[in-house]
Amino acid sequence: MKNEDIVRKMSKTTFELLVMITRGSQFDLIGEQLEYYSNYNNTIIGTIVLDNTDRDFGCIVLCRDENSQFRAIETEVSIVTLEEARNWMSKKITEYTISETTLVVQGNSKKGVVLFDKITARTPHPYFLLLKDNPEKVAAKRTIIEIANHFGDIDGNYVKEFQSLSGFDARIWEIYLFAFFNEEKFDLNRNLSRPDFFIRKNGIDIGVEATIVARNSNNPVLLENFIPKTEEQIIKENANDMPIRYSSALTTKLNKKYWEIVPELKDKPFIIAIADYHEELSMTWSFASITSYLYGCMSSNKFGHLFSKTKLVF
Repeated sequence: MKNEDIVRKMSKTTFELLVMITRGSQFDLIGEQLEYYSNYNNTIIGTIVLDNTDRDFGCIVLCRDENSQFRAIETEVSIVTLEEARNWMSKKITEYTISETTLVVQGNSKKGVVLFDKITARTPHPYFLLLKDNPEKVAAKRTIIEIANHFGDIDGNYVKEFQSLSGFDARIWEIYLFAFFNEEKFDLNRNLSRPDFFIRKNGIDIGVEATIVARNSNNPVLLENFIPKTEEQIIKENANDMPIRYSSALTTKLNKKYWEIVPELKDKPFIIAIADYHEELSMTWSFASITSYLYGCMSSNKFGHLFSKTKLVF
């Protein structure tokens, strides 16, 4: 089999997903990723990097480890030309592919979570089942799997709750935040049981607790059966119900006073990351009401409606 039959260009989007957490927050200070490669079944991948200091080229070849995380298995630096780097990359990916290397045990990565292999929830959430079984959702499922390979289960209940009718919304929000913080180059400390995230950037430590505006009852509706609200219904709910919903979720978290009971949070910034899951598509229109609740100011949504002032509770 020739090199050109094995090695192919990979999109930046796919490569970034596969190495998002592996790469680390400081990588961009070292070099600029220029090109991305893989073999025909994506078991071996690689990138060519332009060194920020020396302005020569480096190559990194990666393979999955025992926890399904892509890790570097061979590197080369100080390559003079881009063409030489391409040739080195093609040669190495071909060698690893022909030798049928698909996994390299490295022994020091933290185990992620396996979300779809076995159903452990007594009553699975219909959106979980949609992700698990619907071929139209395979791209979303594979994206979540790659993120979950790195997502440590700090309380031991994540998989069951991710699958469950009562827990899916909150847990999908957590895994989104995990991906967001990594994408935005924060360092994450997942060794604490609370808050949900302890992040660092530019020498500043920040505690983050995730919460949601939950459903009144566990009654998710698949979108093909969902009837959207009218403009009048949205205006009324934003002016009356939504500030109360946000208040309930935020006050519950504030009353836990993590900054008093978690030593690592003493004198550190603390953020509550909140999303609205109280019904299908509600987060696309309810966000304006949180301004009215938090700041007691007049706020308008896309329909031009002005909300009445609400009393501050903080």
